Amino acid sequence: MSWSLCVTLVLHWALLTSGQGENLSYNMSKKIIDDAFEKYSKAIMNNFSLIMKSLDKKIKEKIFAFTEEILQPFKANFKAKVKPTRCEEYMYVDRDLFKPPYVVIDPGQETYPGFRHLCDFHTDHGGWIVILRRATGNTNFDRSWDDYKNGFGPFEDDFWLGNEKIHRVTSRWPHELLVKIPFQGTSATVHYYRLDISDEKDGYRLKLGPIKGTGTDFLRSVNGQKFSTKDRDNDNSAQENCAKKDKGGWWLADCNSDTKNLNGNWEVDNNNHVNLREMMIRRKT
Repeated sequence: MSWSLCVTLVLHWALLTSGQGENLSYNMSKKIIDDAFEKYSKAIMNNFSLIMKSLDKKIKEKIFAFTEEILQPFKANFKAKVKPTRCEEYMYVDRDLFKPPYVVIDPGQETYPGFRHLCDFHTDHGGWIVILRRATGNTNFDRSWDDYKNGFGPFEDDFWLGNEKIHRVTSRWPHELLVKIPFQGTSATVHYYRLDISDEKDGYRLKLGPIKGTGTDFLRSVNGQKFSTKDRDNDNSAQENCAKKDKGGWWLADCNSDTKNLNGNWEVDNNNHVNLREMMIRRKT
């Protein structure tokens, strides 16, 4: 209560009790007091509101300054320290810190630099490195040997990770392979216990372990084959370059093989064409 209001109330009380305010009726005196109380109450509340707004503004400024100067740098530093460098590590971090697509940067070794790769942590408990994805047909797969060696295409669309990267990863640790092929309205998945890709000198040769569970072992006929592209013919056909015919690099034995070239022609072929194709590898534990 303000000092002015206190004085007003005391004066009117004195007038009423001393008889000097006899010329004022009780109701008139009460009205004077009520009006004064209402007036000064509003003034007090207005002042209080201004004080709170000022205080609220200062508090917000302090919180903002604290966030900008301390929390944001701390969060950035923390995020940099905990950011996964392998796809299997994504299974043990707060994914709210890292938004899709889930791309990690392999730290590499002294003999070669690290590289970016896309992770899949939804399929079969996660931890996969995606090495091939074809879902839209937007990316041209009719490429040269060097393109397939280094990789091409955006992670947000169709891409090939790159033979050299696949070789480096599979040569450092044992990896399993998962191939997903939606086919004629159903989804076909083949899981291989082991995948190895040799180095460039050996033609990035495909080496597969046995399949896990049941399924069509559609890669078995090209197991042990070198990789072929339109400008480097490593298939067994003496008549033609099968990769050039298929318009995509792949491990090919001959041009009439039943093995599907997942990097090959995108248009429908005798109603048996595979549309969406995906290959991924995961480190064996």
